[in-house]
Amino acid sequence: MTNRKFRRVALVILGLASAALLATACAKAPPAPPQVVEKPVVQIPPPDVAPNGCADCHKKEGDKDYTLPAEAKKANPNHVPLPATATVTDCDTCHGAPGKNGAKPFETWIHKVHLNSQTFSPKLKGYCNSCHVLNATTGLIDVKGLK
Repeated sequence: MTNRKFRRVALVILGLASAALLATACAKAPPAPPQVVEKPVVQIPPPDVAPNGCADCHKKEGDKDYTLPAEAKKANPNHVPLPATATVTDCDTCHGAPGKNGAKPFETWIHKVHLNSQTFSPKLKGYCNSCHVLNATTGLIDVKGLK
């Protein structure tokens, strides 16, 4: 066999071998499984148990006084006297933005008090929407009853 014929036969054999290897490699590779992308579950809040905010929970019940003035006195016996009709707006007068009238601002303790309470969530079924409402105009979360 001449050198030229040998080269042709070798190239044909090499080409066939490469094609066979490529075909077997492609045939053996299983198709990739579809990617499953887990999406976060949107948590739907439970029904609003306090459509009027603080006033729905902070009220007198029989001989128990849970009004805002009573709760303020329980939390701090030296708290300034509040009218029996005090609302969250009255509380915000001193406990609003940090440094307002020198009182401890709501943001430093109000969530801790309610979310660690054995009454707010477990018994009253309190949730974020018990105190807060989405302001559709601004897109911000407001406190119910706060003017």
